[in-house]
Amino acid sequence: MVAVPEDVVNILLVGVDSARNLKSQNTDTIMVVSVNKATRQVSMLSIPRDLWVHIPTYGWDRINQAHKWGHRIDYPGKGPGLLMRTLEVNLGIPLHYWARMDFQGFTRVVDELGGVEMTVACPVNLRYVAPDPNDANQEERILEAGVHHMDGDTALRYVRTRRDGTDFDRASRQQQFLRVLWDQTKSPDIIPKIPELWSALTDAFQTDLNLANVLSMIPVALEIKPQHVRSRHIGFRETTNWVTDEGAKVLLPDRDKIQQIVAGLYAPSSAAADQAANEAARIQVRNGTYRHQLAKIGADQLRWQGLHVIDTGLADRPNYKQTRLIVFQDKPKAQSLLIQYLGLKPENIIRQPDASQPADLLLILGEDYDPCGR
Repeated sequence: MVAVPEDVVNILLVGVDSARNLKSQNTDTIMVVSVNKATRQVSMLSIPRDLWVHIPTYGWDRINQAHKWGHRIDYPGKGPGLLMRTLEVNLGIPLHYWARMDFQGFTRVVDELGGVEMTVACPVNLRYVAPDPNDANQEERILEAGVHHMDGDTALRYVRTRRDGTDFDRASRQQQFLRVLWDQTKSPDIIPKIPELWSALTDAFQTDLNLANVLSMIPVALEIKPQHVRSRHIGFRETTNWVTDEGAKVLLPDRDKIQQIVAGLYAPSSAAADQAANEAARIQVRNGTYRHQLAKIGADQLRWQGLHVIDTGLADRPNYKQTRLIVFQDKPKAQSLLIQYLGLKPENIIRQPDASQPADLLLILGEDYDPCGR
């Protein structure tokens, strides 16, 4: 079992269809958010609901059964209590708190916050099921790549849908949503309203956190840098597809690989990202393709690497085949991070010393830039 640093708080997040009749519902989402108060970093770990585990008092089954079983047998702490114990026994993750939300509560919280501004890297099908081919009024609901202001219903569809994708794709969108929610709620306009929002939304979610716990974390949340918000997943590399004797398709865990993922929750942040952020390079991002809002999408992804984009726009032409980095003023740490993150080729790094430019670096995104899955 991986040792947990003293200043770390692990919070279990659970998503269910409805808060009613919890004895018969499987969990739709299971995620651990690990907050290191000392180093000011947050790691999110998404756990696939088909992971095959041993549930104490129950036996071997998918992990999404644990919460339901905990309510059925009145386990100490009920559903969350048994799910927390299951995670500790199988993955070596001790949990300190839990929070649970259903679809209706999720929608209400997002709407109460005035919606969320999401940067969508790739088109997402927001329909849960295929449209009825016999109904002319039904059609696919595709959310195109770009920046979108989402209300509660759209945000729920965005984090819930699996159409044209997998559970792992959905987990990535859920983590993206939490990053954006953190980024927006730490604004000067929202922070003073937290006690009021907590009271107004107390029936939209369930948790063993109290308002004092939440308020004590605000100073930490305000000091967390974007590059210190990290995404982790138990995915294809850490599991093997397996079919049980009853014919159920599940994921067998590779315990050694999963322990490496768990250890990564507590590992120090990337020195390269911190050095690049401290260098404070001014970066312009330009769209050198015909793809809609690609510069904004790229800028959003670079920001979460700790880089500072001063503006976005269109390039001088829309037919760049390969991404280019123009260096006006040398910023070696930022350049190194960009080269590694984007896989830039040496011939596409062009030095044009010019101190009169408003930016230190100009990044022109070409057709080879693929923001999906980053």
